[in-house]
Amino acid sequence: MLMLFFLGGVMALHKEATAQGMNNERLEEILYEISHGVNGQTGYWEVKYYDRYLLVITDESHNRMRIISPIIEESKLTRKELTASLSANFDKALDVKYALSNEYMWCIFVHPLNELTGDQFLDAMNQVYFGSRNFGTSYVSTDIVFGTAGEESEEKK
Repeated sequence: MLMLFFLGGVMALHKEATAQGMNNERLEEILYEISHGVNGQTGYWEVKYYDRYLLVITDESHNRMRIISPIIEESKLTRKELTASLSANFDKALDVKYALSNEYMWCIFVHPLNELTGDQFLDAMNQVYFGSRNFGTSYVSTDIVFGTAGEESEEKK
């Protein structure tokens, strides 16, 4: 409940900023308000968000932004985890996805930078956090699951 109260306050602070479109300056302001530590430089930040490290990477010239969090080395992945993460991409991971790159499994969120609102960014940070934290268990990024196709098929087994 405290987290929702905190996020509600932060979201209210950014309504004016997001009406003008997101950019690196506004994004950095939000990161300093919501994180437990920010390292890096403009366009590439390592952020301590609760108990995990997330990377926020932007490219203003190409209007792109991504939030990523490393989960596990690819060599340590089980076939069951790989299959479960691909299934989660369909209905449990919502706006984030599980992806392999540079020999790691990542939880990622990608969005056009300028069109991103403060509320969407905060939601994305939470989804990357929960998606990476829940890898290997529920694989959910929020308490919402899109449809029930995956759950129904598990019940029928």
